[in-house]
Amino acid sequence: MMQVVPRHHPEKLGGIGRAALMAPEVNITIGTRVLAEYLEDGKGRIDAALVKYSGNARAYPVKVR
Repeated sequence: MMQVVPRHHPEKLGGIGRAALMAPEVNITIGTRVLAEYLEDGKGRIDAALVKYSGNARAYPVKVR
């Protein structure tokens, strides 16, 4: 499942609560919204989006790829 930190993305949770993130459909939907936002912020650069998604872990894009 995806890494979603509720305190950083309350607007994406839409009031559903933290427990809902344990449901794969909810988790993946919200996680992809977060990643899409980061991809847009990074002007389409996948590595930049993944670094931001990981909390600034520079090696994360290499692990994902």
